[in-house]
Amino acid sequence: MKLLYPSLLLLLLSACVAAQGQFATPNVGGLVVLNKRWDYEVRNPSLDQDPVQETADRAEAERQRLDIERRNEMLRARGMPTIPVPPPLPPPRTDTLAPKPGPTITYIYRLGLLNNGSKEVRAVTWEYAFFEADSGKEVGRRRFISRQAIRPGRTVNLTLRSPAPPTGTVTADKSGKNKPGKFKEQIVILSVEYADGSQWPVK
Repeated sequence: MKLLYPSLLLLLLSACVAAQGQFATPNVGGLVVLNKRWDYEVRNPSLDQDPVQETADRAEAERQRLDIERRNEMLRARGMPTIPVPPPLPPPRTDTLAPKPGPTITYIYRLGLLNNGSKEVRAVTWEYAFFEADSGKEVGRRRFISRQAIRPGRTVNLTLRSPAPPTGTVTADKSGKNKPGKFKEQIVILSVEYADGSQWPVK
């Protein structure tokens, strides 16, 4: 039994080392990708317009203009310089046939990074790549430059907004074509700039 104990211990240690190597997080230029996520938001400017508030704002602007004109009358009577008067606001448009702004889509790409190196990072150039879930064929790739200081041992969450969808172009009524969960995703670190002026990969 005593002879088996060292062998058993060696076997357990070997298994632990193998497991650590299997699940090791890739380190690229001293950076480790902790998480990634993308989403989108749809905004309809025509729904954001408040006609009641717009009327109140126009009334307040006209009140201020008339008040300046009354003050200028008193200043002229005293021979003093007058205050510039803003021009009256144009009347609100009543043309119902005028085109109204349609909905817009903004895509939001997020990336969590850990600086596992010894140098402070100044900027990162990275890509968010998308692949078909079944075939693995690449269908889109978005490149970003994030100028964000990351000190050694620190983590940051990068958020970038873009009108460009993960793949091709898409309209608001067909946004289901580009929804989270439709693709396999991968983050590719292309280059890293450090605070001391050096960079990865070394050129």
